[in-house]
Parts: sequence; structure tokens; C-alpha cells
Amino acid sequence: MLRDEFLVILIVVTLYVNLKVFTVKKVLMAEQQEVYIMGTFHTEHFERYANYSIEEMINAINSIEPDVVFIEARENRFTEYGVVDGTIDMCIVYSYCFDNNIPVEMIDYWEIISGLRISG
Repeated sequence: MLRDEFLVILIVVTLYVNLKVFTVKKVLMAEQQEVYIMGTFHTEHFERYANYSIEEMINAINSIEPDVVFIEARENRFTEYGVVDGTIDMCIVYSYCFDNNIPVEMIDYWEIISGLRISG
């Protein structure tokens, strides 16, 4: 029993410590263009165990100084209703980029058909 509890605690501690290790990756594309891919946790940014705050996400964008930021939100909803319909972290990123004149593109698509969420 003690061994099982230790294993669970060890896994949780390892996950907590290493969660940010894979959140931002730099990829070098053709012609030396740099592309950064940032993983986000949506509402989990507000949880202590995630060890990855909204502030750290914004700091990453600020230090990368991107030419454009792509967010997980539906452009058709923004065009039609003027709202960012992504998760809270996407709304915050959009607002930060808007306030700092960083272009934002919305790249998510899904709709509800007959009670089912269909992704594109």
C-alpha cells in the first residue's frame, strides 16, 4: 500500500515540476523562419498544480515578439458577433495582443449539429 501511494505522489510531483518543459517549442522552418508552438492549459492556468500561469504565457509572447499569434477561437464567431469564443486563456491572449498591436489570427472551427460537437 505504501509503495502505491509513493508512486502516485512521485508521478504527481514529476508532472508538476515538468509541466512547463514542453509548453513552448521553437521550430525552424524553410528559409530560417522561426515558428513557436505554445501549449496552453485553458482554465488550468489558474490552478497551482499546473505550475504555468497566465502571466508566464503572456511573458512568453512578450519575449518571443511574434509577427502574428494564432489562437484557438472561431473567426466566424468573431466576425459575426465580435467575440472571441475560445477558452479564457485565448481571450486573454487576444486582448494582450490587441493592446500591444500584435496581429492575431483565429484558427479553430467547430459547430454543433444535432447535439454533437463537430470539429473541422
